Amino acid sequence: MANGNEVPEKVAWVLIRDDRVLVTRSHGRDRFYFPGGHREPGESDGETLVREIDEELRAVIDPNSMVHSGTFEIGEGHPEHGPFRMICYTADHRGELTPSREIAEKAWFRYADRNRVSAVDEMVFDTLHAAGRLPDPVTAAQQQRSTRPQRPQMVLGNHLAHACPHGRLSSDPVGLASNS
Repeated sequence: MANGNEVPEKVAWVLIRDDRVLVTRSHGRDRFYFPGGHREPGESDGETLVREIDEELRAVIDPNSMVHSGTFEIGEGHPEHGPFRMICYTADHRGELTPSREIAEKAWFRYADRNRVSAVDEMVFDTLHAAGRLPDPVTAAQQQRSTRPQRPQMVLGNHLAHACPHGRLSSDPVGLASNS
């Protein structure tokens, strides 16, 4: 549960599909969290993740595929929960992701849903977003518009016009994808 410094730790699984990340909500809680949990005495991170995902989602993690994707910590005195450390891994799995035991539901969140997760989970969302692994659909659409080839333009008097594909002129510009 804690390391030598007695900071509570959680080993968490980060699974991304179709620009969404898997989160779970426990019974009696409003916020969603990355699946995973605390180590039992003597457990490795891999053993913890395998056990927790089996308990929570009835899926089998392949411990040989685990890749550390970050360690996130909130300090003492944080209004939500502190101190606390979350050690995150990506990993392959087998089986359907079926909530069991203490899990009320699973969900697939976009970056825009980050306000529905805990503070430490928000840090993971922000890191995934900054790395381009959890894009914000609005930002992605804006970037797509800015990288589109520009339509031919011409100036009519003091007015900028855009050539439409039909050969007419228009004065208003046209604008707006894991781990298994």
